[in-house]
Amino acid sequence: MYVVFGVTGNTGKVVADSLLAQKKPVRVVVRDAAKGEPWKARGAEVAVATVSDAKALENALRGADGAYILLPPDYATNKVLEDKKKEVAAFAAAIPASGVKHVVLLSSYGAHQPDGTGPIRWLHHAEKVFADLGTPFTFLRASFFMENWATSLGPVKETGTLYAMFKKKLPMIATKDIGTTAATLLLEGASKTSVVNLRGPAEHDPADVAKTLGRILGKQVNVVFVPEEGRIPALVAAGMTPDMANLYRELTVGVDSGKVAFEAGGRNLKGTTPLESVLRELMEPSKNMNHHSSDPTLSEAEIIGIAQAYYDGVDSRDPDRLAGLYSSAPSTSLAFNADPPIVGRAAIRDFCAQFFQAVTVKHTRIEVWTRALMGEVVPREMPLGQSAATITVVSTALPTFTIDNAAGATKLALPATSIFTIDKESGKFVAVHNMFDVGKVYAAAAR
Repeated sequence: MYVVFGVTGNTGKVVADSLLAQKKPVRVVVRDAAKGEPWKARGAEVAVATVSDAKALENALRGADGAYILLPPDYATNKVLEDKKKEVAAFAAAIPASGVKHVVLLSSYGAHQPDGTGPIRWLHHAEKVFADLGTPFTFLRASFFMENWATSLGPVKETGTLYAMFKKKLPMIATKDIGTTAATLLLEGASKTSVVNLRGPAEHDPADVAKTLGRILGKQVNVVFVPEEGRIPALVAAGMTPDMANLYRELTVGVDSGKVAFEAGGRNLKGTTPLESVLRELMEPSKNMNHHSSDPTLSEAEIIGIAQAYYDGVDSRDPDRLAGLYSSAPSTSLAFNADPPIVGRAAIRDFCAQFFQAVTVKHTRIEVWTRALMGEVVPREMPLGQSAATITVVSTALPTFTIDNAAGATKLALPATSIFTIDKESGKFVAVHNMFDVGKVYAAAAR
């Protein structure tokens, strides 16, 4: 039995997919039982646990031949390292008690360094703690994820600008390659703790990324380097807490100084997925979806692309383009705040056509929270309507409304939150719930 954490994310999903494809017994660990239903339908066992609950983790890991675990960032906390130490402690209590024979930890290059590496610091701590447990570990130290560029693509599409916070060439790795490598390491097993360094097939810097994006888009893409003093404000504006933003500032400094690098020694492996392949998927997610899978799922890159398509559709003022992003199901809806929803794709198209007659919208500071909502996030009177066939995520943005009225034109910048419920099979919106001070827009239009 192989236990896999993170199956709702990029790497864990690939690990589980790879093992199931090889007819291996798999137990996926999720925080919400509903998230495990598609995996259960494919023959996997499902365990429900959070990474801070030692007893639940012990039960999830019990009797396993191997386990894939990870400690992903939580951008909402302002006690980052403290929270991660609690998660490490929970795993450290659960792993020996469960009897799991081998654990693959997704770590990072630079994890041998005790400080100066930002969020990698919690992985350094984890490796130190886990190395003393007596259970064989494989610390899979992966390089910079190619998919990390996903959150930078809005300005690339809008203005041809790629904002970067480091200059150094890095052996960037695709999350697909991380997942397949982790699955291979699980099947290999281990009798002692070791380090595996995982690089991408080539080194790239932001200029290479911009050139590749330019080739994909057919236009010039320029790199703008964000100076160190501007990084924390930019990251906070994008939705990080100050504590997390400071850690990422430290990370970028460590990358360019060479502190964040691979340690000499260990086993060295290379991925095979080229950068352009990943960037094309990030830019054109709808062309890369597997519409025939018996387990329809959406990757982080696909979710970001779908959300970005919504904002692009609104900004285009094209009601047909925007309506085309919605499911044709009769119950498809668009809602604003606590107002009654607009139901049906035709009604949504008509509403947008009328709205765009007087209002122009331009979205900036878009942030998509790709971890699916687990409930208790929105008021109970706004049900998520989530099922095994859909995924519900939240996004924030700063739209600027230009409203034509008798007085001329009024501009309003109104922070907005959107809850998107997306059909996994088609990638279309089942429901969009926008929350912002829409009354100010209507009042300006009536002047």
